[in-house]
Amino acid sequence: MKKIFLILIILLISVLIRLYYLLQIDPVINISSFSLNIVSIVLFWLFINTIFKQRTLIHLFSTLFLSISPWHIFLSKEGFAVNLMLIIVLIIMTLLIKYLYQNSIIFFVSISICILFILFPSNFMQTTYRSIFQNPQLVWLTDEQIREHGSSSLILRVSHNKLTNYINVVFNNYSNHFSFQTLFLDGDLYQKNRISEMGLMYLFDSILISLGLVYIIKTSNDYKPIIIWLLIAPIPTALSNNLQISLTSYSMVIPLIIISGVGFYFCFAWISKRIKQPCLRYLVFFIIFLLISWDVSRFLHQIYYHAIK
Repeated sequence: MKKIFLILIILLISVLIRLYYLLQIDPVINISSFSLNIVSIVLFWLFINTIFKQRTLIHLFSTLFLSISPWHIFLSKEGFAVNLMLIIVLIIMTLLIKYLYQNSIIFFVSISICILFILFPSNFMQTTYRSIFQNPQLVWLTDEQIREHGSSSLILRVSHNKLTNYINVVFNNYSNHFSFQTLFLDGDLYQKNRISEMGLMYLFDSILISLGLVYIIKTSNDYKPIIIWLLIAPIPTALSNNLQISLTSYSMVIPLIIISGVGFYFCFAWISKRIKQPCLRYLVFFIIFLLISWDVSRFLHQIYYHAIK
């Protein structure tokens, strides 16, 4: 009962933040997109309950972090399709984890559909997808590289060719999804999707994600699907000229938030175990609370008083 009450409080916080944000942007709220965004938080809670069955604190920490996530709040103002896709992915992943060792048919169907939604998001929502292989600039770049050397020797052909340039572009696009600059400082390269001086996630998430990865890697294989999900989510954007990371790689927000929640749980458990004196322990928790509150308030200030202008 106490757990349900806490989840309801988190949902109330989610509704108030998003409602005020959307009202500042446009008095006529896209009710369908807003509602699906809130529903995705509930489904996220059910999903994480499936993974961490005995870890109530991880459920609460992760759900709270999703409710205040800059990336997820941004999605609340986007179209119906992207929020619907996020819900479908969460439902499928919940079924996948729940029946992973019970029903091979459900497992196969779930993983197939989920990969389809994650790898081909532009086919299901209104975004233009243009493959890097359709980019004439890469062909021009290859010719220019060879022309610069004034020779077309075999060595130059090996080092300067379309395949090499394609690999470089794909690698740069893919690694950009995990760069500190993109995730925690500047956010999306597409100006319309950016919030000034903010990344796609909070600065404190950088520490929590590091701790969460250590915890997940050291524990059982039950948590490994989260890592796999995180690794395949950026692939469609990496193979395209569309650098709207916040939209085309929208599903990355789920594994990142889970890892962040796990990291906070790991930090919480370590402090509780190591610091025996209650007063000192509460002081440390209070300092952590202040740091997180500062980061969240900075984000809210940016979206309420700058991004909406």
